[in-house]
Amino acid sequence: MDNQHDIFAQCAQTQGIQINKIAPARFAGRGTGIVCTSAIKAGEQLGFVPTALLITTSTAHEDARLQETLIAGKISVHGLLAASLCLQNGRAHAPSSSWLQTWRAVWPSKEDMTQAMPLLWPPALRRLLPPLSQEIVREQRRKLDRDFAAAVIVLPNEVGRDDYEYHWLLVNTRTFYHVTDRTRDLPAADRMALCPYLDYFNHADTEPDQEVCISYGPHTSDFLLAEYGFVPDKNEWDDLRLDHLILPRVSDQQRARLESAGYLGDYALVRRSPCHRTEVALRLLVGPVGAWQQFVDGQRSGVDDEKIVNACLADLLKIFKEEVDTVMKVLTSLEQRTPQELLLQRRWTQIHLSIDNAARTVTADGADGAEDRQDLIAGN
Repeated sequence: MDNQHDIFAQCAQTQGIQINKIAPARFAGRGTGIVCTSAIKAGEQLGFVPTALLITTSTAHEDARLQETLIAGKISVHGLLAASLCLQNGRAHAPSSSWLQTWRAVWPSKEDMTQAMPLLWPPALRRLLPPLSQEIVREQRRKLDRDFAAAVIVLPNEVGRDDYEYHWLLVNTRTFYHVTDRTRDLPAADRMALCPYLDYFNHADTEPDQEVCISYGPHTSDFLLAEYGFVPDKNEWDDLRLDHLILPRVSDQQRARLESAGYLGDYALVRRSPCHRTEVALRLLVGPVGAWQQFVDGQRSGVDDEKIVNACLADLLKIFKEEVDTVMKVLTSLEQRTPQELLLQRRWTQIHLSIDNAARTVTADGADGAEDRQDLIAGN
């Protein structure tokens, strides 16, 4: 690692941060992470950070205007922390500036963020994201715009769009879940803190010179791509989202029924099988309303309709595979082969494999249901 990381590690320890058997290291295509410097035993503490060093709503730059905006509900905790970092970055005379600047020196650069985060990608590349990732990025944009609009009203001469965007994404990708008395009553998404040194950890191996990881939680790879700019090799919580295939085929009346029953949206294949929400939606698409209502109410097992439902799902997966093939052709035709394009190709390859695996399962189960499905659709 370069000298900046050594300086930061030394400075961190003078601030009371404890570091045991770990050190920062670069990983090809994945930025900076943590490796163990010697074998680690189960239960061994790798690091400790004093609460006073965390950046939270309690310890962030205390600008009364920002605090009032937070209290009024016009800015999120996420947005306040980003604005606070912007202020601290522009005030080198601040008491904590020396420590903070040492920490800042090892953060990803603006260029790193632009390459890694789909929110900052060109529109043509964002359109090649998986459907769920696109939805998440659109929601990120909405939240960022709202937070910036609130911040710039109270800090018109101190917060610029590019600088705020950069710090907003830093907060988005480097915070830990943390509850304080000031955030206990806020939504879970607003209980966050920036944690020095431990923010090196990536999404476990314990042999010397191997990367030490933490869990990002039960999130799909489409989520991790949109929120953090990476796609893991393996993800036990990954699934195959189907909203973009099912919802356009739902009539207004069917949509109203699904919404009333609490089953509108969030459809997925989990480990090659449709989740219960997907089962409910597919049964409404292919079966009579009476049988569907009995299934929803738990009065009908649905075993008799299983082949018809699986045949419908097989048709949808065939359409999905054609969509994936179209995107892959676009990606393979690009000449530059940028990191973003390689990342997209990697994720779509995973999706393609998931579709193939799922299709083999549901096709075998639904091979005899196609003709019956047409009869049900006609009589629904």
